Amino acid sequence: MVPLPDYCVPQLRRCIRAKYEDGDVTCLQYSSAYRLVDGYAYLDNELPDLAVSGASLVQIGPDHCWNVVPGNHQQCAVCRFQAAGEGLCRAEPQPVPGCQVLAHPHLNEDCAQCEPGHWLDANRRCVGTCPAADHIACGAHCIPKRLVPEGFHCADWPMANADPSTSDTAGRPEHAHLLKCSRPGVCFQCHDACDQCAGPGPKDCTSCPAGRFLLAHSSKTFSHGPAVHVGACIRGYGANGDPDAERQCPATTVDNGTGVCLACPANCRQCDPTDPTKCLSCLRGFFAHPDGSCGHACPAGTAKDSLTGSCAKCTVQDCTHCASEDPGLCLTCWSGDYLHENVCRGICPGGHFGRKGFCPTCDSGCALCTSKFYCYACYPSYIMGADECYTPCGSGSVWDFDLPGSQQGCRPCNPNCRACDLYTNNCTHCHPGMYLVVPREKGARQFCAAECPEGYFLSGGRCQPCLDSGCATCTTATNCTACKFGHALFGDSECFTTCPEGYYKHSKQCLPCGGGCGTCANGLGVGCLQCTASPNNVPRVKELPAESFDVVPTARCTADALTRPGWGLFYQTQKDRFAVPCPEHCLSCFVKSPHDPAERALHCVSCAAGYALSSDGLSCEAE
Repeated sequence: MVPLPDYCVPQLRRCIRAKYEDGDVTCLQYSSAYRLVDGYAYLDNELPDLAVSGASLVQIGPDHCWNVVPGNHQQCAVCRFQAAGEGLCRAEPQPVPGCQVLAHPHLNEDCAQCEPGHWLDANRRCVGTCPAADHIACGAHCIPKRLVPEGFHCADWPMANADPSTSDTAGRPEHAHLLKCSRPGVCFQCHDACDQCAGPGPKDCTSCPAGRFLLAHSSKTFSHGPAVHVGACIRGYGANGDPDAERQCPATTVDNGTGVCLACPANCRQCDPTDPTKCLSCLRGFFAHPDGSCGHACPAGTAKDSLTGSCAKCTVQDCTHCASEDPGLCLTCWSGDYLHENVCRGICPGGHFGRKGFCPTCDSGCALCTSKFYCYACYPSYIMGADECYTPCGSGSVWDFDLPGSQQGCRPCNPNCRACDLYTNNCTHCHPGMYLVVPREKGARQFCAAECPEGYFLSGGRCQPCLDSGCATCTTATNCTACKFGHALFGDSECFTTCPEGYYKHSKQCLPCGGGCGTCANGLGVGCLQCTASPNNVPRVKELPAESFDVVPTARCTADALTRPGWGLFYQTQKDRFAVPCPEHCLSCFVKSPHDPAERALHCVSCAAGYALSSDGLSCEAE
């Protein structure tokens, strides 16, 4: 359905210029308050993998990394597209030789299922040959002989493959300790990393020591008991990349409630813990479908919600089709309904008529019509003619609706107006030398002026509003040359009372931050609010003042604070690192319990020559 020429489509969120084309509304220009990434506009805190750096964005950690290993910005914990091993990421998914299904494509190269003719080694890699001299091939596995117990029979090992089993005994919780055995007493020795296991390798664990999560690469079902999950024991991911934060399952997996991290669908950031095959929120650029998968587009009746990574249902009641980028902007209603001012209605309001699912306006003065050219009821004060309404007032006057009902009648237009409509001060034409000022707000009254007022520009003999309401002068709707009082100009199109992230206000302009600042309050080196990343994609360090653990005030950002004597780490996240001055005569230090003000303490690690650590480790004392 194509909107009629006089139907005004509402604006997309975060967008300042949009167009309607091919049944959809797309943004031509997002507000500069946001950063355009992968086709949508985001704030800094909505981009875990990127950091604001003045006018640009920089990657945090290795290329294409979503979450770094907490405390190590050189290693990636979660990749956007596919893990490449060695803590690095690939720019796009690629097949891994011999592997049919990767267990955790965003985390590692562990294989869940090999291609036919391949076996899984102890590191969950697929090998095309299993050397008989020092290995045995058992089911899906190629196992070093040195790890195989004497008397072991492969056919009796319940975990030889991940196929469902009809065994009545294996899989029962009380028999969990026998999953690593071919018969009682003939069992693999569990790896030291496991609490319980199904095989001898570090990735054959079925349960983990306290404080560890089981990152499951496969599961096996039996006739009795719950599914048995097999995987590696991991420490978990510190929220926001903070090593001191509470640990949890990494993104793209979900905790099933027992400390087992199960894989979500491909490109899924967060899935349903009760059904890991159903994605709730996808990684940036993908959207969770109603069937639980992630895709680049969304099905009809839903819209891409880039902030949640999901396909959101249209939020306008009775809407069947909304803008692909905004679930709150309706474009088509159910058959029989009409779209008017982003609302689906059974009938069009007064002064409008139904046509092709929309409510175009009736002709001037007409209250009820069946088309633009056929009116059958006029507004008060208008006289019904041949299918149209006309006013009894002569030229230069109007029936004044501003007056009380008993006093209404024909009144001359305001002296500034040559002609007016509905109200004496609602001009439709101006006297020679005057310009009609078109109001910014819908329904506001037009007036005539000798020159265009602040916030307007002259076009076609009319004063049209600048696109940005904070703009004082503009040459076109989108080209602002000066802002109103209290605003600063960004580029040549927008005015801000507070400049966008990565910029600061100076001489009525928004200028990019520098000096290691990602965001700043001013252009000074000590004016940083948040640091940018260094050339190796590691966040610079914000140097806090002595005896202060407040990370909010402005400070200096440096690349080497934590390698210089006299500075220590307060805490770090994926995008931030904070350093504090060490106590006097202390060369290196750290903050214990950084997130607990009651327990927080600055401890010294080493002292300058001639000084030694105090008994409590809080200071350096002369020897």
